Amino acid sequence: MFDASIGDSFRECPPVLFITFNRIDTTRKVFQAIRQAKPSRLYLASDGPRPSHPEDAEKICQVRDHLVASVDWQCEIHILFQETNLGCKDAPIAGINWLFENEEAGIILEDDCLPHPDFFPFCAEVLNRYKDCEEIYAICGTNIKARWKEEYSGFFSLMGGNWGWASWRRAWGHYRSDITDDLNDANWSVIAKNLENARIYRCIRKMIESNAASMNGDAWDYQWFFRRLIDNGLSLIPSRNLISNIGFGEDSTHTSDPTSSMSKLPVDALPVTFSFPDIIKPDRTFDHFYLESLQPSFISKVFSKLKAILS
Repeated sequence: MFDASIGDSFRECPPVLFITFNRIDTTRKVFQAIRQAKPSRLYLASDGPRPSHPEDAEKICQVRDHLVASVDWQCEIHILFQETNLGCKDAPIAGINWLFENEEAGIILEDDCLPHPDFFPFCAEVLNRYKDCEEIYAICGTNIKARWKEEYSGFFSLMGGNWGWASWRRAWGHYRSDITDDLNDANWSVIAKNLENARIYRCIRKMIESNAASMNGDAWDYQWFFRRLIDNGLSLIPSRNLISNIGFGEDSTHTSDPTSSMSKLPVDALPVTFSFPDIIKPDRTFDHFYLESLQPSFISKVFSKLKAILS
């Protein structure tokens, strides 16, 4: 953790958008971290209950009541509580659009992404330092390597996920939720050129096209990844992991396996002094490692198949 005397000189915590649904346990833990950071502007976005899940209404009400009652610092509170269920795609998009309609930059946290205290000053520093740098699209709090390029506070990548992230209105303005017409040869040629690796290109193309065909309107993030690849938009990733996903389990939509190596990644404090590479270009070695982590190994595929057969 940063030394308190140095911490006093950090910039004010940027506006925070907190996206929730019906999980009170993880919500409490993540909101406690937000509460410690004390953002002066807080955006609370909550999806509505699913018609087929009568238990949702009570759970969502419990989450919302907890959030409103737990704001005990001086801040502007903005609320977007949906009356009906928009789903895993449209609800986050509505929340993020809402944030950037009101703010030039901000942090986005979902109810299962538990941040290290250093995540907030890191985002504050990067959002300010690179606010006019068009090549950088996002700040990603998760470093799946745990530690990487520790001579710096962070490094640049074409990859980077959305478990605790931040961005600017200028970057999010390129986002499109429907990329059907964009999945064309011209854009894939641009992406192939930007990636500079035929194998990585083939894997990513397969992954994105598979998601576009199978998600049935239930995801928003692969479109953001696709847009960044077309524009060669970089992420800035901390040299030490700052986000732990604590939501793996049966009640999660996309992270249901609690034994996953990505569940509850350890977090660690950053060095006291911020420093970043002088040359803004992607770390190709990290990009390759990141892609490998997204591809299930042969052994894990066999294990999953056996598990399904035995079930």
